[in-house]
Amino acid sequence: MSTSFFEHQEQARKRTRWLVVLFGLAVLGIGATLYLVARLIYLNGGESAPPGASWWDPEWFAWIVGATAVFVGLASGFRILTLRSGGSAVAEMLGGRPVSPETRDPLEKRLRNVVEEMAIASGVPVPAIYVLEEEEGINAFAAGFRPEDAAVAVTRGALQTLSRDELQGVIAHEFSHILNGDMRLNIRLMGVIFGILAMAVVGRFMVQFAGRTRVRSSKKDGNAAAAIVLMGLVLMIVGYIGVFVGRIIQAAISRQREYLADASAVQFTRNPFGIAGALKRIAGFVHGSRLQAPRSIEVGHFLFGEGQRSWLGGLLATHPPLEERIRRLDPGFAPEAAAASVPPSMASDPSGAAGFSDGRIAVQPQAVMARVGAPSADHVAQGVAMRSRLEGEMEEDLHRPVGAAALVLALLMDRQDPEVLRSQREYLQRELGSEGWEAVHRWMSHLETLGPAWRLPLLDLATPALRLLDDGQRADLIRRLEALAAADRTLSLFEFIVLRLVQRRLAAGPLPPGGRGRATTFDLDHLLAGVSLYGESGEDLEALAAASGRPVERLREALARVRTEGLPLLGQVLDRLARASFETRRMALDRLTRLVLADGRVTLREAELTRLVAVSLDCPLPPFLEAA
Repeated sequence: MSTSFFEHQEQARKRTRWLVVLFGLAVLGIGATLYLVARLIYLNGGESAPPGASWWDPEWFAWIVGATAVFVGLASGFRILTLRSGGSAVAEMLGGRPVSPETRDPLEKRLRNVVEEMAIASGVPVPAIYVLEEEEGINAFAAGFRPEDAAVAVTRGALQTLSRDELQGVIAHEFSHILNGDMRLNIRLMGVIFGILAMAVVGRFMVQFAGRTRVRSSKKDGNAAAAIVLMGLVLMIVGYIGVFVGRIIQAAISRQREYLADASAVQFTRNPFGIAGALKRIAGFVHGSRLQAPRSIEVGHFLFGEGQRSWLGGLLATHPPLEERIRRLDPGFAPEAAAASVPPSMASDPSGAAGFSDGRIAVQPQAVMARVGAPSADHVAQGVAMRSRLEGEMEEDLHRPVGAAALVLALLMDRQDPEVLRSQREYLQRELGSEGWEAVHRWMSHLETLGPAWRLPLLDLATPALRLLDDGQRADLIRRLEALAAADRTLSLFEFIVLRLVQRRLAAGPLPPGGRGRATTFDLDHLLAGVSLYGESGEDLEALAAASGRPVERLREALARVRTEGLPLLGQVLDRLARASFETRRMALDRLTRLVLADGRVTLREAELTRLVAVSLDCPLPPFLEAA
């Protein structure tokens, strides 16, 4: 259980490798077919073919297969590049409309609340939220390269039909795809199929072009046009066959992941009847889960339910049979009762407010690793409770770019040293004017009321609004944060955490490789030394050695270097570890949690530092739940 997240990630990586192999075989098959047709035309071309020419010519084969691979690879790369901005590009491709921060639609507010609650529970930034306004079917999807650029889209039919519990089950299902690495694989599948389809499109163009040319050409030119038509027809046939095979692969991979996402949704919410109810509604709903958008077939493997009718039975179905999914959640399900087995569609709490006791839920420290990428129902309950406190002015500010930026600046205001605070205030008044400073000051008051445990969850909730800043505004925000951090001429641990998290959250698309080399035991030693030095453990070599299993002398050297070079060294180590294998990341996080939990408790300082490391390693860690 403790390594389930890492196992899921490794499985996604293996599927990607298999995808590359199958993609290569498909390209080889297309290239070989084109070679045979080209050779056939050449050998039957009369005078152009030399006497004794054979079917096999390695130079021809290499050129044709190579050109095919380059063309398909470029087309696939182009398709993926068009989606570089992440899940928002996919949502907008299907006609999605972003949910406005100022929305007064109670259904959209409920959706936003549920998504934000799940983000708090999962320890990831809030994804962009979209509504597919013209879609009456019940469906949803999550898309993106990584949690920072993810988007969640829900159809208008789902909003109008599902109760709050059912909507929460659907969103939990989509968060499973975000946490388990499915999104990146889904986008790669889109790219592969588009690259093969491009061959068919080029073939169709060749047929149309050569057909027009042949009408007004000489006999000799007509023969050439006929050869082009033949080659174009072959490209079309082979391309569409390739797309068909690609759809089969796409469907098989997608079906495999849906059962896991359903089970994860139950684990997150501790309510099998939420997601089961949503599936039952699809079974009994006149529009089912079908989408009308012309390009919905491209994203069939992203969706919560089958987006298009499959004419070949289960062969091209991107999802397991609906009845089987429901029975796994509700063994007593009867298909004939689907329409009557669910309560009225509109929940009594459209705003999304949910009750939760003020008490905290105890958690065993050794269970932390088991929660990576797998929030529990207790985390979701905590997310609901926290989200319910953010009403009125705070909620409005969180959802506006200016208010979200003011929150981030307020996080770095020094509340301990009046002189530093005065210097920071004067700086921001010059930079932002009186109105901008008032927004920061409001957040300082809110933070005092809410308490320090809210700092990083609020940063995650503000992420969608921060992403609305243009490049210049983002650069200004980072510059101002750096100036606030430098006001006391030292970089504190919390300032370091906020700066790195904001930079990470504002980076769009796939992250470039970090660091200047592969992670080594040197990096693991220095990571633990940094956490020990800047956390609560201090320079306890015995605790450090017990957590890491490393020689005391090596750890003493690591502590000395971290003490000398400070937090910038820790940043370099995190960059290199971000490139490491999943096993190395698991080991790093496991040793870190053993270190911070050595005394059986987690302080806020340790929790925030652990959160930064987990984010840097692409390991979504839910917030620590305080013991009762």
